[in-house]
Amino acid sequence: MNRMDPTQTCYLFLDFDGTVYLDGAIPPENRAALRAVQRMGHQVILNTGRARGGLNLAAEQYQGVDWDGVIFGSSDMTYRGIRYHEHTLSEDEVLHWVRYGMDRHYWITLGGETEPKPLRFQEHPENFTSEETDAILNGIREWMGGVPVTKLSIQNVDACDVPENGVTVVRMATYAEILPKGRDKGVAFLDFCERYAIPTEQCVCFGDSLNDLAVFRVCPNSVAMKHSPEELRQCATYIASGEIGVAEGVAHYFGKIWT
Repeated sequence: MNRMDPTQTCYLFLDFDGTVYLDGAIPPENRAALRAVQRMGHQVILNTGRARGGLNLAAEQYQGVDWDGVIFGSSDMTYRGIRYHEHTLSEDEVLHWVRYGMDRHYWITLGGETEPKPLRFQEHPENFTSEETDAILNGIREWMGGVPVTKLSIQNVDACDVPENGVTVVRMATYAEILPKGRDKGVAFLDFCERYAIPTEQCVCFGDSLNDLAVFRVCPNSVAMKHSPEELRQCATYIASGEIGVAEGVAHYFGKIWT
């Protein structure tokens, strides 16, 4: 049951890729819908799985939404000009998963404050020598110097290798995300609401991927995109029937308030 009161301030938490951003652009319908709810006095907050350095919001192709707040990679958030950032992967954790990828010839991408660092171990046909391993690990240490890693993506994580008391592993359709212990999009959403005194019943989340499951489970109102996996659709309070799901979801909760 929807408890959100649109006559009071509402907060829209939106995934980026596949939700707001489609086929290399933000559709004009999404831009218009989000601007319209902001004119009503509501707020739009980005809740993306990308690390901060992996999404340059100043880039031309990402323009069109004036975000009131941002959450990057479940760990790094900014609201009202103030940044909150406490959760990172330790050097030991990063190096463990780099070795893991090397042993299995998996690709890995490290993400943090700077541009993501891809490691294409799947392109290495032979096992790594000890000299090659040391060189790669030392290069990672040097790259990490002073640059926190907030998440990494990896080609796969075998179920038996998921640590019980370590990092958080979020399985996606074709890869896995590794986050600091206890972090996911749902935890980040709840942290954000608690830190800034936002009532969760006044929130609606939008998403399309398995990493959005965590926030759908704790946000009372949710919009799944048409192409979302079945697990996410089952958690949603509204499922878009068209390709431009953000605009459709806004119309569902707030009415068609733009032309």
